[in-house]
Amino acid sequence: MVGRHLGDDGVASRAASASRQQGGSLTALSSITSRSQVCLPAQEACFMQSLHRSTHALVKPNAVASCEEKEGETLCSCAQEENAATRKAVISETSNQLHLDCKNEQSYAPDALTSSKVCAADNKDLNDCRDGDGQKCIDLNTLLSDTTKQVSWTKKQKKTANEPRVLNVPKTLFPYVDGKFVVGCLKNSSQTVCTVDVTVAARASATNEQTVACSYGEASNGKHQAVTLKPGLNSFTLVCGEKGGIQPANFKQKYCAPKEKQGDVAAECTGDYKSVLPLYEDNWWSTGETPETFVLTVPEGHFPENPTRLLVGCKYTGRKGQKGADQGEELQTTVCNVDVTIEGTGPPSSSASFSAGVAGALSVLLGACAVVV
Repeated sequence: MVGRHLGDDGVASRAASASRQQGGSLTALSSITSRSQVCLPAQEACFMQSLHRSTHALVKPNAVASCEEKEGETLCSCAQEENAATRKAVISETSNQLHLDCKNEQSYAPDALTSSKVCAADNKDLNDCRDGDGQKCIDLNTLLSDTTKQVSWTKKQKKTANEPRVLNVPKTLFPYVDGKFVVGCLKNSSQTVCTVDVTVAARASATNEQTVACSYGEASNGKHQAVTLKPGLNSFTLVCGEKGGIQPANFKQKYCAPKEKQGDVAAECTGDYKSVLPLYEDNWWSTGETPETFVLTVPEGHFPENPTRLLVGCKYTGRKGQKGADQGEELQTTVCNVDVTIEGTGPPSSSASFSAGVAGALSVLLGACAVVV
């Protein structure tokens, strides 16, 4: 059987192509193909597989920093490789723990993750976040809803310096707008091995009895909130908070009608309150005790004959580019919408009309009798 040298025909050229696809060294490939080795035609596929394994061994893959959500936790791990990798993680009300595992004697950054310090969202170089630099580092508590309750990184078992770090955010502290920060792993305490871009997801907008508390995170407003006003339960409170403002802006003078599909409330509306609430006065709206809190009260005896619906809401008014919860140009916000149903009293009943008629006739009769006397 006639054999072929590795450099003959198209085998070597395909080998070079395979090397380029694997990102391998052409010098190393030349060393492999220059050996006086014979490959039979039927063995060409075997040779290509062998070459693939050889060139693959010459190149290290990108760093692996995998994050996965599992049973209310987000787990991130980072293997020690030459090229930096970036992964994303989300901490939320439903998954409020973040675990970071820097493997192979890597160090945690910033500052060993032993406090509440993290890198600012726009800082991708972990080495820049050192010694409390206010431009590159932030306190992660500034991303939360209550800065008086301190949250910090802890060691998983509290035994060794290099064991995984854990961040546990109490569900009551999640913010009203998404926050972002960066942490990661260093090789030899200076070379970035991987970074983890972390989003602290805002809490969901929520209705508690007759109070609606609005949030503005990207996932905070998957549906409209809904409240009903009726005799005996004649008011509701809308909490926009210090991050938001009420919509429409002319809410005391005009109302927005709910849309067929659940769209966002408009910034300005044109509905005439008196067309649906004949006794309406703008003092039915008042402000609450906390910032950007609004109360709608329908006085008893002033409910309309027919039920009606209004659409109000809150929109994020914070400024982008600030440190803390408002930082970052990629901040995505959503509108908090509230469908308000005002129940009607219905038309006067026939019995009530009959009673009123009898009372009127009796009054006339008694008056006539008094005149005769």
